[in-house]
Amino acid sequence: MNFQRKIIGFKTIVEEEIPAEIFAFLSHPEFFNILCEQEIAKKVEGEQEAIKTIGLVAFGGRLVQNCEATSTNLLVNSTSGAGKDWVCKNTLSILPNDSYIKRTRISPTVFTYWHNPKFEPDWTWAGKVFYLEDISAAVLNSDVFKVMASGGSFATVVINQYACDIEIRGKPVMITTTAAATPNPELIRRFPIVSLNESADQTKAIIKKQARFAAQGKTFDYNSKVKEALCYLRQVSVKVPFAENLTDLIPSNHIIMRTNFTRFMDYLKFSCALFQFQRQQDDEGFFLATGQDYDLARAAILKTSGSGSIPLTKDQQKIISAVKGLSEREFRLFSVQEISAKVSLSYKWLLAQLNVLAENGFLIKDLEQREHSDKKIMVFGLAEEHSFKLLTWKEIEEKCRNNSIPSNAKGIEGIVQGTDTQDLQKTTKEEKD
Repeated sequence: MNFQRKIIGFKTIVEEEIPAEIFAFLSHPEFFNILCEQEIAKKVEGEQEAIKTIGLVAFGGRLVQNCEATSTNLLVNSTSGAGKDWVCKNTLSILPNDSYIKRTRISPTVFTYWHNPKFEPDWTWAGKVFYLEDISAAVLNSDVFKVMASGGSFATVVINQYACDIEIRGKPVMITTTAAATPNPELIRRFPIVSLNESADQTKAIIKKQARFAAQGKTFDYNSKVKEALCYLRQVSVKVPFAENLTDLIPSNHIIMRTNFTRFMDYLKFSCALFQFQRQQDDEGFFLATGQDYDLARAAILKTSGSGSIPLTKDQQKIISAVKGLSEREFRLFSVQEISAKVSLSYKWLLAQLNVLAENGFLIKDLEQREHSDKKIMVFGLAEEHSFKLLTWKEIEEKCRNNSIPSNAKGIEGIVQGTDTQDLQKTTKEEKD
């Protein structure tokens, strides 16, 4: 054991006593990739996009003090048997034991009474990761769960005919899976959706991995040093010094970007918090996000945004695929019955999802007079494909070099070229003046 000294920005900090091997791992510029691609990959085949998104939100989200509560939520939504619980469980189980809480079932009101501060005065959900396997629709859309997902609450309940105040302290990272439950539009704003790879190639890769385990008669455990290393990461506050200069580079074609931009900034903060052993601090103690954090956040926001920056459930993806398949054979609008023949969903549920997709611009909706019908019937067709693009950090660098970046984003050149935060703020202020 030895004391390690690290230089962080404008300050010299004497680290607590950290084993040299662990300090070297946390200081490695690729430590997050090592964590996901080498350690978690011991148990989970493929699914690196999902693993890194879950890992960024869970590992980094629990560390950031100045983020929106709803940015630390995820819903993993794939068909039954796709392996969503296996992926989540084995990604999250690498966390320190005292920060990871897993349940297979809860009641809709459990958060009101769980860890009551009257009996556990030192308890807080802050810094914890709560994973709920296969959430039911009743819990997912319940008022208590919705409020908890938005940042905790202060409840007044009646117990033995007396009104009792119960404070719920802190808010955990909340990750859950579902095959059947579908969040209502209000919940989708709180729970971005992550889907898994359900291709035949992925199935074959999983079978091969299972065969290797069977042939060797064992599975592989995580490196205990890697798990221990995550214990040394502390809760921090983060700034994104180039945030204002990104506004002209972010698509704004849908109102949900009002939510997604904040989430994107928080994902940047999550990455920075994970890399706190190699990030600068300013004179206020804030850690400063970098281009590496931008790229990790970009990958996560694209993974959770589906098409056009709007999260899509598995059922909605199936419906769009069905309409697309029908449209490829015949360019026209299709009735609910015609679409129903291509997807195994109840008529009532299908109609509700078709209306949601039409409201969000994925489908067009109209009334048509059909033969053998006395009145017009509702029909749907494929709308113009949504596009949601975010430049990579390398592309931003290239635009800076070619002077082709939007005028309001010019100040980002300072970050790309290594200018410190104060110079960037000065540049931005001069442009505004």
